[in-house]
Amino acid sequence: QMNANDCHDPPKYWTIHGLWPDKAEDCNRTWHFNVTEIKDLILDMRHYWPDVLHSSLNRTQFWKHEWSKHGTCAATLEVLNSQKKYFGKALELYQHVDLNG
Repeated sequence: QMNANDCHDPPKYWTIHGLWPDKAEDCNRTWHFNVTEIKDLILDMRHYWPDVLHSSLNRTQFWKHEWSKHGTCAATLEVLNSQKKYFGKALELYQHVDLNG
């Protein structure tokens, strides 16, 4: 339903939209997104989890939204209890599924 002009440089391959937990009763919405916590994931994030709606140079708004809406809920699990673990797990899962094959 989006116009072609709504997306900025959309890739021609499948990308990640998010990693969403099934239960949301224990979300900590006060745990704010901090891009420096995922600085070693940035290159992979830009490639596999791009923000195609925001044209800013760092394009972190999408990740901020996904963290505050879903990551703070997923963080109740030890395996996902940090931004690095949450985004890293999504990238890891992407690598295990051949969506582009």
